[in-house]
Amino acid sequence: AAEGMFDDAFDQAEMYENNDANKSTTEGYCIPTIEIAYPEDRPYPRVVTIDFGTEGCEGRHGAIRKGVIIVTVTGFFLETGSKRIITFDGYSVNDYQIEGTKTVTNMGQNDAGNWVRKIEVDGSVTTPEGKIITRISTGEIEWIEGAGTPFYFWDDVFSITGTASGVNSKGVAYQSEITSPLIKARNCRWIQEGILTIVSGENTVIIDYGDGTKCDNVATATVNGEEKEIKFKW
Repeated sequence: AAEGMFDDAFDQAEMYENNDANKSTTEGYCIPTIEIAYPEDRPYPRVVTIDFGTEGCEGRHGAIRKGVIIVTVTGFFLETGSKRIITFDGYSVNDYQIEGTKTVTNMGQNDAGNWVRKIEVDGSVTTPEGKIITRISTGEIEWIEGAGTPFYFWDDVFSITGTASGVNSKGVAYQSEITSPLIKARNCRWIQEGILTIVSGENTVIIDYGDGTKCDNVATATVNGEEKEIKFKW
């Protein structure tokens, strides 16, 4: 859930940073106030401020956002080596408060010709009940569909790998690893495919997100060998 919120913040940053092509798809939803600060003599680095206000700004999938996302952009998003450094000021989604830094670095194209980004997160999420989840993660996102229309947002599909560690909402340390790439389409709120393994205390949890045929919040969790269905809030 924590990683999903940081992923969502990056989606918001990309949607509003580059162009107006994606903004038309937000018609009927709340649109934040965007400010972009440029250097006087060149286009980069620039700072993009995305302000959702304090009253609650409802976007796609029913998410209510408040506060500010701040994005420092070092270069064009398809330029190898360019970075997006994302920080927050009073930012929340559905009353989950998000703090910390997410850094996204364009690593160029792989042997398959797909763009790859390195993702680094050092942050925390505070639940509406006041419980704190911490997270440090590193991974890669491969852009496997939609790169042919780089300025259109909603046909993108990504393959995600990586590891993470932190402390969960119960105060217990955890480590996680994506053992089969997670597949995430931008037109679906949920991860649709892949396997995540989490070790926390004496417990090992294996989460299977499905086979990619459904867009829903349902997954299968195997906890110490016992299988059950789970539903994600985020």
